Amino acid sequence: MKKQKVIKIDLASLIAKNIATRQSAELIRSEIFRIAPLKENIEIDFSNVDFISRSFADEILHLKDEVKKRDIAIQFSNTNNEVENMLKIVTSQVSKKQRSIDFETANLEKMACHF
Repeated sequence: MKKQKVIKIDLASLIAKNIATRQSAELIRSEIFRIAPLKENIEIDFSNVDFISRSFADEILHLKDEVKKRDIAIQFSNTNNEVENMLKIVTSQVSKKQRSIDFETANLEKMACHF
């Protein structure tokens, strides 16, 4: 079985040490689709990144889900505690939001059955 190549993206070099905008994630999205054919593995290297905003974390996590549909796997490496904590916070909020949407959908379906 052929081992897949890992393409590394150095965030500090590509963007900055402090990443605070959703547009920054758009730069990463463009870079991934420019350099990665289908079924590649991407390593997003957070070395020398001191801070990411909640909005950037949200976008980068959405990007990770988006590219999974194209058989591209993204893994994060070298996250400091602050970056890791922000990713965890946003992940938990997205999970809660999704559970809430699932619950609302179930309630709507339940109500529709009564009519």
